[in-house]
Amino acid sequence: MLVGRSVGWSVGPSTRWFSDDNSRTLGARIMKLHRYIDHDSQMIPIDFEVTSIGIVILLLLLLLLLLLLLLLLLLLLLLLLLLLLLLLLLLLLLLLLLLLLHHHHHHHHHHHHHHHHFYYYFYYYYYYYYYYYYYYYYYYDYFNYYYYFYYYYYYYYYYYYYFYYYYYYYYYYYYYYYYYYYYYYYYYYYYYYYYYTTTTTTTTTTTVHRPPNEMVPDVTEDFV
Repeated sequence: MLVGRSVGWSVGPSTRWFSDDNSRTLGARIMKLHRYIDHDSQMIPIDFEVTSIGIVILLLLLLLLLLLLLLLLLLLLLLLLLLLLLLLLLLLLLLLLLLLLHHHHHHHHHHHHHHHHFYYYFYYYYYYYYYYYYYYYYYYDYFNYYYYFYYYYYYYYYYYYYFYYYYYYYYYYYYYYYYYYYYYYYYYYYYYYYYYTTTTTTTTTTTVHRPPNEMVPDVTEDFV
């Protein structure tokens, strides 16, 4: 607000602080502006305006100028690249034209249809390279499929072998377990049979064979 007032007063030619000045020259106005301080409006001197606003505006202008210079530099680089590309294209076209003229001049004494020889030669080589590339790609693809097939076959064989080994291992383990169980069962049966036979023999040898009761005489009558 102070800046606006000071700028407005300094620009306006018919202000009240210029009205009592007989001299209308720019130098006299500037000198009076430096000496003048309006206490009613709290106007600040012009030195502060130049250092605060002018430097900021100057920096902004310099930044804008720098950006414009960078844009111009980029445009020049793009134009230079385009010119280089056009120059390369012109050189290529010139070389192709020279080759065609040289070939035509060299084979001018031959048949008039031989001026297409260079074109067919180029086409033949292109076709040859294309065929070679296709053949190479086909061979590579075939080799790739063969390799994958071999890999899957090997993997299948390995899996089959592993499965067979695993099955054989379990079968062997099962057989071993069965044999062990059978052996244990046989051993238990044998032990049980041995224990039964020993118990029967011991019982037979330790029993007392007494006659029936009616055959035993009553000996108590002799002691009556």
